[in-house]
Amino acid sequence: MSESKLILITSDFPYGSGEPFLETEILFLSKAFASITIISCNTIDSKKRSLPENCKVIRFNNSNSVFDKLLSITGIFDKLFWNEVKVVKLIYNKKLSKGIISTILISLYNAKKMVSFIKSNLKLFKSSNSLIFYSYWYNDASLAIALTRNYIPCVKVSRVHGSDLYFEANAFGFLPFRKFTFDRLDKIFSISIKGKSYISDHWKVLDNDKINVSKLGVQLGQKNYSNPNNDFLVLSCSNLITVKRVHLIVEALSIIKSIKIKWIHIGSGLLKHELEQKANQILNENIEFDFLGSLSNQEVMQFYLKNKPNLFINTSSSEGIPVSMMEAMSFGVPCLGTNVGGVSEIIENDINGYLMPSSPSPEEIAYYILKFYHHPIDKKIEMRANTFKTWEEKFNAEKNYTDFVKTIVELEQKKSS
Repeated sequence: MSESKLILITSDFPYGSGEPFLETEILFLSKAFASITIISCNTIDSKKRSLPENCKVIRFNNSNSVFDKLLSITGIFDKLFWNEVKVVKLIYNKKLSKGIISTILISLYNAKKMVSFIKSNLKLFKSSNSLIFYSYWYNDASLAIALTRNYIPCVKVSRVHGSDLYFEANAFGFLPFRKFTFDRLDKIFSISIKGKSYISDHWKVLDNDKINVSKLGVQLGQKNYSNPNNDFLVLSCSNLITVKRVHLIVEALSIIKSIKIKWIHIGSGLLKHELEQKANQILNENIEFDFLGSLSNQEVMQFYLKNKPNLFINTSSSEGIPVSMMEAMSFGVPCLGTNVGGVSEIIENDINGYLMPSSPSPEEIAYYILKFYHHPIDKKIEMRANTFKTWEEKFNAEKNYTDFVKTIVELEQKKSS
């Protein structure tokens, strides 16, 4: 175990049900560091997931009141704001809009608020070289640790996923301070190969060696190729928000009338009631469905063991590489997904599932569901075996997180030597 200390900044974890994939990663991090302090930006939920003994949590309120939003306007007197305006106009060749200006100001305000929080809570670490700051998302938290560069001389790294990576995933086609933050962090870990290429091409950064591909991973589910056709069960798992486009699954299933299907969705969100209503209105009697709501990572694993789904579906319009898809593959469940983000790095067409267009029609989704259903049993078993092999070779938590931890520990050792 390293004598280094880790500061991990999250959006929710370990509170609520967000970032369930960190439930696995934290086990590997805890074995590598003397202590871990988690700064969680979730101040709403009271439910706290279990943590290793050497982990402690402090909570940071990153929500903005109307007053905060008004106060953020003072950022126009900060040279960082004007430097970012230059980047937008001269490097990204984007036209300034009210939305982009507001995004820059709010991001800068949030980051400086977190810097103040770090100063007041982590003064003991200020002079320590045996320290690593790790932001799980490339967002305002990454900007905050970048801004501490001059007075906390330690290793600073960030992961980057999907919504925090792709400009087009933002309503204004822009994400603030990507280049500024990149230049001031020691390492950026993209969860996909496509993500690394996107950073080089769209963030306009020069040091590609600073970008590592470090895929997420899940622990072993079960190498189980049973239930090839009985009670054909289709599973989806995501937050019920617009970007996940779960309505497409409902519409696709409404087209299928020739076979019986049971569809279960795991996850909750603002659209839950609306989607349940839609399913009740348009699905035929041959489609049984259930919205289970949010489940813990352990409960999801138990669901797979008990129910043995036949096919997993993801219809999102933007992704890094879906951890929910990795979980399905750890149980040998073939996947149907849209060709967005790094999904093409997990699905091999007709080998372990089907890769649909980035914006499929309900008819196309229905076509692939029926195509898989009508495969001979031998073909289904072969696809399940290939699916498990994909997990084993690419998304095995033991290998991926061990390699990730080794890399950041070596960064700290190199910096302190």
